[in-house]
Amino acid sequence: MSLGHIVGRIFAAFIAVILVGAAIFHTEIRQLYNTVRLFDADVIVGHFSHMDDVAPIKTLTSNEQVRTLTLAPAQLPETFTYQGEERSLQDWISGSSTTALVVIQDENLVFEDYYLGTQATDKRISWSMAKSFLSALFGIAVSEGKITDLNAPVTDYVPSLKGSGYDGVSIKNVLQMSSGVYFNEDYGDFNSDINRFGRVMALGGSFDDFAASLNQDPKHEQGTFMHYVSIDTHVIGMVLRAATGKTIMEYMQEKLWSKLGAEQDAFYITDTTGEPMVLGGLNMLSRDYARLGMLYRDGGVYSGEQIVLT
Repeated sequence: MSLGHIVGRIFAAFIAVILVGAAIFHTEIRQLYNTVRLFDADVIVGHFSHMDDVAPIKTLTSNEQVRTLTLAPAQLPETFTYQGEERSLQDWISGSSTTALVVIQDENLVFEDYYLGTQATDKRISWSMAKSFLSALFGIAVSEGKITDLNAPVTDYVPSLKGSGYDGVSIKNVLQMSSGVYFNEDYGDFNSDINRFGRVMALGGSFDDFAASLNQDPKHEQGTFMHYVSIDTHVIGMVLRAATGKTIMEYMQEKLWSKLGAEQDAFYITDTTGEPMVLGGLNMLSRDYARLGMLYRDGGVYSGEQIVLT
């Protein structure tokens, strides 16, 4: 057999291995590609409106009792005052790359519009607004007596965090993002902790394990310095799961989502173990985000039921 034939067979075998690998790991490859390009200008709007194309998801099911929003169109003012300066509303919408604007007054939908090619039917990713939903759930668990002492260390509920930066850190300090855990949340830094967290979602892995891999910041003891650490929210989710004996999906569905009067299903993006990204992975219609705001506006009461304490 000639050298050319040997080289040709080796090359063919190499291509075959690549094709087999691509077939086996096509989901991971697609997720990694989308995650790396998540914030690129040419795809960011599409990604943020259709995260079910980017990552694995789990669905929260709406019920038949929708909180009706009565259409009562009104013209918004052309300008508003901020820090003593009059500003153009349209300039703010354009300059902030806003994709949706929904205004509720009483039970009326007085303004609704969508921008940058998005639609009312898009389920937009919450990012850190998801923390408000988890905060509401945690408050429900406290009111039910599932969590009795906010000064207790998170490791009382989640022993797997012993030896990590969260070892001995109080629930209260994690809730207030003064955990003292070192975390770089620079989205522009490829090697930052938040971007490493994103690659866990893309390549496969456990958010729980990621949280357990973090260390204390030697410059800041817990409770002495407020530092925005998104993974603190995931740890609160771990405590919530342990305290209630239910998954986040189960507890959210039962205690909050089924009671909001949402008009469509929502979904969380998840890690490969199926654990929801509670720190920012919730996706829903813009009008359904507004319904949580209405619940808080009304003192946590809807349809005669005290759903959350405010």
